Amino acid sequence: PISDFVTEDVNCPVCKGDVSDEVKGLMCDTCQTWFHGSCLLISDEEYDDLSSSENSWICMGCTAENSNQLKWGALKGEKAIQQVVKATYMEMTKWKKNLFTLPRGKAGIHFINEVAR
Repeated sequence: PISDFVTEDVNCPVCKGDVSDEVKGLMCDTCQTWFHGSCLLISDEEYDDLSSSENSWICMGCTAENSNQLKWGALKGEKAIQQVVKATYMEMTKWKKNLFTLPRGKAGIHFINEVAR
């Protein structure tokens, strides 16, 4: 995420100044927004570490947004959770129909004898 990849006019959301090849800039891998390293208050050493790293860099805005999302196990976001809960509920309502039905015939007699013990 280094400024060498800036191909168009982009502005840092912190200072509103241009992020160009001449300045040290970082791009958020989530929102694709460019920031000046100086606006992020990172040292030259931190910038060099980030710019040479294979790891992604995520800005504070995206980090905060992601941390506020509802999570449930591996599911992330309210919509994903609602879909799974609805599908599970629909499946369980099918079970209810069979759950309270007593077996009939020979199987029913054995079942009632077991319950009546």
